[in-house]
Amino acid sequence: MVVQAHPRQASAVSPPRVELRVIEPRRRAAELHLLTYIVGNALFWTLWAALSVSAERWYWWLVVPFAGWTLVLALQLWHAYRK
Repeated sequence: MVVQAHPRQASAVSPPRVELRVIEPRRRAAELHLLTYIVGNALFWTLWAALSVSAERWYWWLVVPFAGWTLVLALQLWHAYRK
């Protein structure tokens, strides 16, 4: 018979280890997607500004990828950080 001196007590505050293995990669992927979103949109806006200034017209095409990418990123962040 083995007797433990101090039995390990379960903590109600921290999630189980199995859950952490699922949550952490999700959050890392969402953070990488956020960084890609920021860099990509900076390039889109720069290209749009250059085209608009050189053509002396406003082109609306930038709104389509911006709105779609924003929606996808919002859903991924919600999925990664929801409780």
